[in-house]
Amino acid sequence: MFPVVISPVSFPPFKKRGDLHTLVMSRSPLGGVDLRLDASTSTMRHVFLPWAAAAVLLLGRANASGKTKPGSALQLQVINFNFETVQVTWNSSAYAGINFTFIYKFHTKEEYRPCPDYILQHGYRAGCLLEVQRDGPLYFSIRNGTEPLLTKDLAISTYLKPRSPGALNFQWREEAVTVTCSSLGYNDLQYEIQHKTVFDAEWQSTEAETCNVTIDGLDTEKCYFFRARVKALEFAYGSETYPSDWSEVTYQQRGELRDSCWENSLFPKFILIAGMVSFLTVFLLLLSLWKLHRIKKVLMPSVPDPKFSFLGLFESHQGNFQVSSISLCKLALGGPNITPLQYFILFFSA
Repeated sequence: MFPVVISPVSFPPFKKRGDLHTLVMSRSPLGGVDLRLDASTSTMRHVFLPWAAAAVLLLGRANASGKTKPGSALQLQVINFNFETVQVTWNSSAYAGINFTFIYKFHTKEEYRPCPDYILQHGYRAGCLLEVQRDGPLYFSIRNGTEPLLTKDLAISTYLKPRSPGALNFQWREEAVTVTCSSLGYNDLQYEIQHKTVFDAEWQSTEAETCNVTIDGLDTEKCYFFRARVKALEFAYGSETYPSDWSEVTYQQRGELRDSCWENSLFPKFILIAGMVSFLTVFLLLLSLWKLHRIKKVLMPSVPDPKFSFLGLFESHQGNFQVSSISLCKLALGGPNITPLQYFILFFSA
Protein backbone atom coordinates (compact mmCIF):
# COMPACT_ATOMS: atom_id res chain seq x y z
CA MET A 1 0.00 0.00 0.00
CA PHE A 2 1.86 3.10 -1.21
CA PRO A 3 1.05 6.48 -2.76
CA VAL A 4 1.98 7.42 -6.28
CA VAL A 5 4.05 10.58 -6.79
CA ILE A 6 4.60 12.08 -10.21
CA SER A 7 7.67 14.32 -10.30
CA PRO A 8 7.73 17.01 -12.96
CA VAL A 9 10.79 17.10 -15.20
CA SER A 10 11.74 19.20 -18.20
CA PHE A 11 11.57 17.61 -21.58
CA PRO A 12 13.82 18.41 -24.51
CA PRO A 13 12.03 18.97 -27.77
CA PHE A 14 11.49 16.04 -30.08
CA LYS A 15 14.02 16.04 -32.85
CA LYS A 16 12.51 13.34 -34.93
CA ARG A 17 9.84 10.72 -34.86
CA GLY A 18 12.07 8.08 -33.28
CA ASP A 19 13.01 10.12 -30.16
CA LEU A 20 11.14 8.89 -27.07
CA HIS A 21 10.81 9.80 -23.40
CA THR A 22 11.08 6.71 -21.23
CA LEU A 23 8.78 6.34 -18.19
CA VAL A 24 10.91 5.46 -15.13
CA MET A 25 9.26 4.15 -11.90
CA SER A 26 11.31 4.25 -8.69
CA ARG A 27 10.56 4.31 -4.93
CA SER A 28 10.55 7.84 -3.53
CA PRO A 29 12.18 8.84 -0.20
CA LEU A 30 8.68 9.27 1.28
CA GLY A 31 7.91 5.61 0.81
CA GLY A 32 5.77 5.98 -2.30
CA VAL A 33 6.37 5.47 -6.01
CA ASP A 34 8.11 8.18 -8.04
CA LEU A 35 7.26 8.32 -11.74
CA ARG A 36 9.70 10.24 -13.93
CA LEU A 37 9.90 10.73 -17.64
CA ASP A 38 13.47 10.27 -18.83
CA ALA A 39 14.46 11.66 -22.18
CA SER A 40 16.26 8.84 -23.95
CA THR A 41 16.00 6.68 -26.96
CA SER A 42 14.07 3.46 -26.92
CA THR A 43 12.80 0.85 -29.28
CA MET A 44 9.23 1.50 -28.11
CA ARG A 45 7.16 3.93 -30.04
CA HIS A 46 6.06 7.10 -28.22
CA VAL A 47 2.45 6.34 -29.02
CA PHE A 48 2.43 3.77 -26.16
CA LEU A 49 3.62 6.26 -23.52
CA PRO A 50 0.12 7.46 -22.36
CA TRP A 51 -1.06 3.86 -21.97
CA ALA A 52 1.96 2.94 -19.86
CA ALA A 53 1.47 5.93 -17.55
CA ALA A 54 -2.22 5.13 -17.07
CA ALA A 55 -1.46 1.49 -16.26
CA VAL A 56 1.09 2.43 -13.60
CA LEU A 57 -1.28 4.96 -12.03
CA LEU A 58 -4.08 2.39 -11.80
CA LEU A 59 -1.68 -0.15 -10.30
CA GLY A 60 -0.59 2.31 -7.61
CA ARG A 61 -4.19 3.20 -6.76
CA ALA A 62 -5.16 -0.46 -6.47
CA ASN A 63 -2.25 -1.14 -4.14
CA ALA A 64 -3.13 1.92 -2.05
CA SER A 65 -6.80 1.06 -1.44
CA GLY A 66 -7.20 -2.65 -1.99
CA LYS A 67 -6.14 -3.85 1.47
CA THR A 68 -8.36 -3.39 4.58
CA LYS A 69 -6.71 -1.81 7.58
CA PRO A 70 -6.23 -4.39 10.35
CA GLY A 71 -8.71 -4.02 13.21
CA SER A 72 -10.92 -1.57 11.32
CA ALA A 73 -13.98 -3.82 11.77
CA LEU A 74 -13.55 -4.08 15.56
CA GLN A 75 -15.62 -1.67 17.62
CA LEU A 76 -14.29 -1.24 21.15
CA GLN A 77 -15.98 -0.22 24.38
CA VAL A 78 -13.82 0.51 27.41
CA ILE A 79 -15.25 1.08 30.92
CA ASN A 80 -13.15 1.84 33.99
CA PHE A 81 -15.23 0.82 37.00
CA ASN A 82 -14.10 3.17 39.79
CA PHE A 83 -10.38 2.51 39.14
CA GLU A 84 -10.94 -1.08 40.30
CA THR A 85 -11.79 -3.03 37.17
CA VAL A 86 -11.36 -2.21 33.49
CA GLN A 87 -13.65 -3.88 30.99
CA VAL A 88 -12.66 -3.98 27.32
CA THR A 89 -15.26 -5.42 24.96
CA TRP A 90 -15.36 -5.61 21.19
CA ASN A 91 -17.92 -6.27 18.49
CA SER A 92 -16.64 -9.23 16.50
CA SER A 93 -19.55 -9.43 14.04
CA ALA A 94 -17.16 -9.17 11.09
CA TYR A 95 -15.19 -12.15 12.46
CA ALA A 96 -18.01 -14.48 13.48
CA GLY A 97 -16.91 -17.78 14.99
CA ILE A 98 -13.35 -16.64 15.84
CA ASN A 99 -11.85 -16.51 19.32
CA PHE A 100 -9.56 -13.50 19.65
CA THR A 101 -6.59 -13.30 21.98
CA PHE A 102 -6.26 -10.27 24.26
CA ILE A 103 -2.86 -9.34 25.69
CA TYR A 104 -2.08 -6.27 27.78
CA LYS A 105 0.42 -4.44 29.97
CA PHE A 106 0.45 -1.29 32.13
CA HIS A 107 4.03 -0.15 31.45
CA THR A 108 6.02 0.06 28.26
CA LYS A 109 8.92 -1.92 29.74
CA GLU A 110 6.70 -4.82 30.78
CA GLU A 111 5.99 -7.90 28.75
CA TYR A 112 2.50 -8.45 27.41
CA ARG A 113 0.33 -10.70 29.56
CA PRO A 114 -2.70 -12.74 28.47
CA CYS A 115 -6.19 -11.77 29.60
CA PRO A 116 -6.98 -13.30 33.01
CA ASP A 117 -10.78 -13.23 32.63
CA TYR A 118 -12.48 -13.32 29.24
CA ILE A 119 -16.08 -12.22 28.63
CA LEU A 120 -17.93 -14.76 26.51
CA GLN A 121 -20.78 -14.08 24.12
CA HIS A 122 -22.47 -16.95 22.29
CA GLY A 123 -19.56 -19.16 23.28
CA TYR A 124 -16.87 -16.87 21.85
CA ARG A 125 -14.61 -14.28 23.45
CA ALA A 126 -16.09 -10.80 23.31
CA GLY A 127 -14.13 -8.93 25.96
CA CYS A 128 -11.67 -8.96 28.85
CA LEU A 129 -11.84 -7.92 32.53
CA LEU A 130 -8.68 -6.51 34.10
CA GLU A 131 -7.96 -5.69 37.73
CA VAL A 132 -6.41 -2.24 38.25
CA GLN A 133 -5.38 -0.31 41.36
CA ARG A 134 -4.82 3.24 40.16
CA ASP A 135 -4.97 5.56 37.19
CA GLY A 136 -2.48 5.07 34.39
CA PRO A 137 -2.00 3.93 30.80
CA LEU A 138 -3.16 0.63 29.38
CA TYR A 139 -1.42 -1.01 26.42
CA PHE A 140 -3.23 -3.88 24.75
CA SER A 141 -3.41 -5.84 21.54
CA ILE A 142 -6.23 -7.95 20.10
CA ARG A 143 -5.02 -10.77 17.88
CA ASN A 144 -6.40 -13.47 15.67
CA GLY A 145 -3.91 -16.19 16.41
CA THR A 146 -0.55 -14.52 15.85
CA GLU A 147 -1.88 -11.78 13.56
CA PRO A 148 -2.47 -8.45 15.36
CA LEU A 149 -5.86 -7.00 14.47
CA LEU A 150 -5.76 -4.00 16.78
CA THR A 151 -3.02 -2.51 18.96
CA LYS A 152 -3.81 0.47 21.13
CA ASP A 153 -2.80 2.40 24.24
CA LEU A 154 -5.09 4.64 26.30
CA ALA A 155 -5.52 6.32 29.69
CA ILE A 156 -8.02 4.36 31.76
CA SER A 157 -9.27 7.53 33.49
CA THR A 158 -10.75 8.65 30.18
CA TYR A 159 -13.40 5.92 30.48
CA LEU A 160 -14.17 6.31 34.19
CA LYS A 161 -17.49 5.12 35.61
CA PRO A 162 -17.64 6.01 39.34
CA ARG A 163 -19.15 3.78 41.97
CA SER A 164 -22.76 4.45 42.92
CA PRO A 165 -23.08 6.42 46.19
CA GLY A 166 -24.48 4.50 49.12
CA ALA A 167 -25.70 5.03 52.69
CA LEU A 168 -27.49 8.32 52.12
CA ASN A 169 -28.02 10.37 55.29
CA PHE A 170 -30.80 12.98 55.68
CA GLN A 171 -30.88 15.96 58.01
CA TRP A 172 -34.20 17.82 57.98
CA ARG A 173 -34.77 21.39 59.14
CA GLU A 174 -38.11 23.07 58.49
CA GLU A 175 -38.63 22.98 54.70
CA ALA A 176 -35.13 21.85 53.69
CA VAL A 177 -33.11 18.64 53.83
CA THR A 178 -29.35 18.08 53.57
CA VAL A 179 -28.31 14.82 51.92
CA THR A 180 -24.82 13.48 52.66
CA CYS A 181 -22.91 10.34 51.77
CA SER A 182 -19.37 9.01 51.85
CA SER A 183 -17.24 10.66 49.15
CA LEU A 184 -15.15 8.64 46.72
CA GLY A 185 -11.37 8.53 46.95
CA TYR A 186 -10.66 10.90 44.06
CA ASN A 187 -11.62 14.43 43.07
CA ASP A 188 -13.24 16.31 40.19
CA LEU A 189 -16.62 14.64 40.63
CA GLN A 190 -20.17 15.94 40.65
CA TYR A 191 -22.81 14.49 42.97
CA GLU A 192 -26.41 14.62 41.79
CA ILE A 193 -29.38 14.17 44.16
CA GLN A 194 -32.85 13.74 42.68
CA HIS A 195 -36.19 13.87 44.51
CA LYS A 196 -39.91 13.75 43.73
CA THR A 197 -43.29 12.92 45.27
CA VAL A 198 -45.92 10.48 44.06
CA PHE A 199 -47.70 13.39 42.39
CA ASP A 200 -44.63 14.51 40.37
CA ALA A 201 -44.16 13.20 36.85
CA GLU A 202 -40.40 13.92 36.66
CA TRP A 203 -37.43 13.93 39.01
CA GLN A 204 -35.97 17.23 40.20
CA SER A 205 -32.15 17.43 40.38
CA THR A 206 -29.74 19.25 42.69
CA GLU A 207 -25.97 19.02 42.07
CA ALA A 208 -22.81 19.77 44.05
CA GLU A 209 -19.10 18.90 43.83
CA THR A 210 -19.21 17.18 47.23
CA CYS A 211 -21.68 14.71 48.63
CA ASN A 212 -23.27 17.37 50.82
CA VAL A 213 -26.33 18.63 48.97
CA THR A 214 -29.09 20.82 50.44
CA ILE A 215 -32.57 20.82 48.89
CA ASP A 216 -34.97 23.65 49.79
CA GLY A 217 -38.70 24.17 49.39
CA LEU A 218 -39.91 20.77 50.62
CA ASP A 219 -43.12 19.93 52.47
CA THR A 220 -42.42 17.70 55.47
CA GLU A 221 -45.95 16.31 55.36
CA LYS A 222 -45.36 14.81 51.93
CA CYS A 223 -43.52 11.57 51.27
CA TYR A 224 -40.46 11.99 49.02
CA PHE A 225 -38.39 9.68 46.86
CA PHE A 226 -34.60 10.30 46.91
CA ARG A 227 -31.81 8.83 44.78
CA ALA A 228 -28.21 9.82 43.98
CA ARG A 229 -25.44 9.25 41.44
CA VAL A 230 -21.92 10.50 40.65
CA LYS A 231 -20.56 11.97 37.40
CA ALA A 232 -16.96 12.68 36.40
CA LEU A 233 -16.31 16.30 35.40
CA GLU A 234 -15.48 16.68 31.73
CA PHE A 235 -12.63 19.18 32.17
CA ALA A 236 -10.69 16.61 34.23
CA TYR A 237 -11.56 13.27 32.63
CA GLY A 238 -12.82 14.09 29.14
CA SER A 239 -16.12 13.50 27.39
CA GLU A 240 -16.10 9.69 27.19
CA THR A 241 -16.80 8.96 30.87
CA TYR A 242 -19.93 7.28 32.20
CA PRO A 243 -22.16 8.40 35.10
CA SER A 244 -22.53 5.95 37.95
CA ASP A 245 -25.64 3.87 38.41
CA TRP A 246 -28.41 5.37 40.52
CA SER A 247 -28.43 4.47 44.17
CA GLU A 248 -31.38 2.65 45.70
CA VAL A 249 -34.44 4.85 46.14
CA THR A 250 -34.94 6.09 49.72
CA TYR A 251 -38.33 7.22 51.07
CA GLN A 252 -38.59 10.06 53.59
CA GLN A 253 -41.60 11.66 55.30
CA ARG A 254 -41.66 13.98 58.34
CA GLY A 255 -37.94 13.39 58.77
CA GLU A 256 -38.39 9.62 59.09
CA LEU A 257 -37.42 6.73 56.87
CA ARG A 258 -40.35 4.98 55.17
CA ASP A 259 -40.59 1.64 53.44
CA SER A 260 -42.63 3.13 50.62
CA CYS A 261 -44.60 6.22 49.68
CA TRP A 262 -47.26 4.41 47.70
CA GLU A 263 -49.09 2.96 50.71
CA ASN A 264 -49.93 6.33 52.29
CA SER A 265 -50.96 8.04 49.09
CA LEU A 266 -52.63 5.46 46.91
CA PHE A 267 -54.77 3.60 49.47
CA PRO A 268 -57.13 6.51 50.37
CA LYS A 269 -57.26 7.50 46.73
CA PHE A 270 -58.21 3.96 45.78
CA ILE A 271 -60.98 3.91 48.39
CA LEU A 272 -62.34 7.24 47.13
CA ILE A 273 -62.37 6.09 43.51
CA ALA A 274 -63.91 2.72 44.40
CA GLY A 275 -66.64 4.40 46.49
CA MET A 276 -67.53 6.80 43.70
CA VAL A 277 -67.70 3.99 41.16
CA SER A 278 -69.94 1.91 43.45
CA PHE A 279 -72.28 4.84 44.10
CA LEU A 280 -72.60 5.62 40.40
CA THR A 281 -73.25 1.96 39.61
CA VAL A 282 -76.07 1.68 42.16
CA PHE A 283 -77.58 4.98 41.04
CA LEU A 284 -77.57 3.96 37.38
CA LEU A 285 -79.10 0.58 38.27
CA LEU A 286 -81.99 2.17 40.20
CA LEU A 287 -82.55 4.70 37.46
CA SER A 288 -82.67 1.92 34.87
CA LEU A 289 -85.22 -0.05 36.92
CA TRP A 290 -87.41 3.01 37.35
CA LYS A 291 -87.28 3.78 33.65
CA LEU A 292 -88.08 0.17 32.83
CA HIS A 293 -91.13 0.26 35.13
CA ARG A 294 -92.42 3.44 33.48
CA ILE A 295 -91.95 2.00 30.00
CA LYS A 296 -93.69 -1.22 30.96
CA LYS A 297 -96.61 0.71 32.46
CA VAL A 298 -97.06 2.75 29.27
CA LEU A 299 -96.78 -0.20 26.90
CA MET A 300 -98.66 -2.73 29.04
CA PRO A 301 -101.25 -1.03 31.31
CA SER A 302 -102.54 -3.02 34.26
CA VAL A 303 -105.67 -5.12 33.59
CA PRO A 304 -108.07 -6.14 36.43
CA ASP A 305 -107.98 -9.81 37.28
CA PRO A 306 -111.37 -11.35 36.34
CA LYS A 307 -111.25 -13.88 39.16
CA PHE A 308 -111.86 -11.13 41.69
CA SER A 309 -115.26 -9.47 42.16
CA PHE A 310 -115.56 -5.69 42.20
CA LEU A 311 -118.27 -5.05 44.76
CA GLY A 312 -119.97 -1.66 44.55
CA LEU A 313 -118.79 -0.98 41.02
CA PHE A 314 -122.31 -0.72 39.59
CA GLU A 315 -123.98 0.33 42.82
CA SER A 316 -121.91 3.48 43.24
CA HIS A 317 -122.37 4.77 39.69
CA GLN A 318 -125.69 3.16 38.90
CA GLY A 319 -124.42 2.26 35.47
CA ASN A 320 -123.74 5.87 34.40
CA PHE A 321 -119.92 5.87 34.17
CA GLN A 322 -119.71 9.01 32.03
CA VAL A 323 -121.48 11.20 34.56
CA SER A 324 -119.43 9.76 37.38
CA SER A 325 -116.18 10.39 35.51
CA ILE A 326 -117.13 13.98 34.74
CA SER A 327 -118.04 14.55 38.37
CA LEU A 328 -114.69 13.23 39.49
CA CYS A 329 -112.91 15.44 36.98
CA LYS A 330 -114.80 18.50 38.16
CA LEU A 331 -113.91 17.66 41.69
CA ALA A 332 -110.25 17.19 40.79
CA LEU A 333 -110.05 20.45 38.85
CA GLY A 334 -111.73 22.37 41.64
CA GLY A 335 -114.99 23.46 40.06
CA PRO A 336 -118.02 22.55 38.02
CA ASN A 337 -116.91 24.55 34.95
CA ILE A 338 -114.73 21.92 33.31
CA THR A 339 -114.13 22.00 29.60
CA PRO A 340 -114.06 18.91 27.39
CA LEU A 341 -110.34 19.49 26.69
CA GLN A 342 -109.56 19.51 30.40
CA TYR A 343 -111.61 16.38 30.86
CA PHE A 344 -109.77 14.67 28.00
CA ILE A 345 -106.39 15.52 29.46
CA LEU A 346 -107.38 14.40 32.93
CA PHE A 347 -108.91 11.16 31.66
CA PHE A 348 -105.87 10.03 29.70
CA SER A 349 -103.40 11.12 32.35
CA ALA A 350 -105.13 9.10 35.06
